[in-house]
Amino acid sequence: MKILIIYDGSGPKYHRLLTPMVLMPGVELIINHEVKEELVKDIDILFFNRLVPNNSINNVISWRALYGFKIVVDFDDHWDLEPDHYLYTSYKLTQMPEFMKAWMNEADAVTVTHERLAQEVLPYNSNVHVLPNAIPKFGQFDTKKIESEYTRLFWAGGITHQKDIELLRYPLRLLKDLNIQMVLGGYSKNKVFYKIRNDFTNYGKLNHVLLEGLPVAEYYYMYSRCDISLIPLTDTKFNTHKSNLKILEAANIGANVVVSNVHPYKDIPFVNYVNEPDDWAKHVRWLINNTDEAKEQALQLQQYCSERFNFNNINKSRKELFEKICGKKTENHSKSIEAITING
Repeated sequence: MKILIIYDGSGPKYHRLLTPMVLMPGVELIINHEVKEELVKDIDILFFNRLVPNNSINNVISWRALYGFKIVVDFDDHWDLEPDHYLYTSYKLTQMPEFMKAWMNEADAVTVTHERLAQEVLPYNSNVHVLPNAIPKFGQFDTKKIESEYTRLFWAGGITHQKDIELLRYPLRLLKDLNIQMVLGGYSKNKVFYKIRNDFTNYGKLNHVLLEGLPVAEYYYMYSRCDISLIPLTDTKFNTHKSNLKILEAANIGANVVVSNVHPYKDIPFVNYVNEPDDWAKHVRWLINNTDEAKEQALQLQQYCSERFNFNNINKSRKELFEKICGKKTENHSKSIEAITING
């Protein structure tokens, strides 16, 4: 089974395309940043996230008719953005949601992260499959926690989360008497991140460290400084259709989690849900004052996520789906580096 993935170094494509395919045995993988006719002549599946850049749908569809490959498109969140989303204006100007829906219509199959998102896809494509996000025991995800004299309250992400971090602005001020360190990952010097930094550290008054953003293949090393993961999320339609990846990342390193009680984070055991603003400080204080119980909670969360969101099992289901779509059965032998081709 020969598969071409479209990869540009972004986080969603790293988790939803690159990592699953590199770790899928028995597959010949081609990696490129765009679709070209010479790349699709003898492939079985074209696999991409959301849409194909720098090419028309008509071109790709005509190549599919000519060469017989199948198209699988993946969505890890919704295509309709809220008006206050950082990318809303550019999405609207470029008609990105319309292109994404067109690709859904044309795909031979669509993969998504959870059932709520699958329901949103159904009007456009009935062949939709839920393949949750998962963390592999591989590479950067095997990093170990660095010990510290502080209890580190951790968050890492991009500027699209500004509204989410605002939820922490006042609650975190209640923690100024504790021996904590605020760890902000993904930091870059711009106006939006400066506001995020101020909200996360009470304008620098809380002990803190800023970790600059890393390439996606190295970002998880920041989690070596995570003791308690703070996961704030505003309750919007777009956010509801995101994945629970931040909980999985925290669980993998053995951290405790304090999280907004909204989808996609609902119904996960061994986390501390926030219903009222003061719950952020209440849960953090309890975790710090009850170290044995906190440690046991973190271990239970780690075990739960390792079993419920097991990377190998989910990737096995992905492979079976791909085999069914293209009508080919592959051997489960380990992949050699020669079976991966990177173009462009």
